[in-house]
Amino acid sequence: MALRGVWQLQKLVVNYCDWGGSSRGIRAFMEAHLPAFKENNPQLEVVTELVRGQHPNLKGIYRKIIMSEWSASEIYRQRRYYCKPLG
Repeated sequence: MALRGVWQLQKLVVNYCDWGGSSRGIRAFMEAHLPAFKENNPQLEVVTELVRGQHPNLKGIYRKIIMSEWSASEIYRQRRYYCKPLG
């Protein structure tokens, strides 16, 4: 999602296991859909990490927001934004 023309999600990290059954879906996604996803989202850095013996997960790294001049109500509003399903 872009806020005022700036993409908030900067990096997506995909952790998976190359032999575990719980990673079967993420491996299929990486094979079938990840190349097109990377191509359609050039503003996003997508990294895959092989982590043996662990369940798969996705980690999103968002743009840092500097809040040094913000009031308490502005910080509260921003926190509510990030806690929403689409934030």
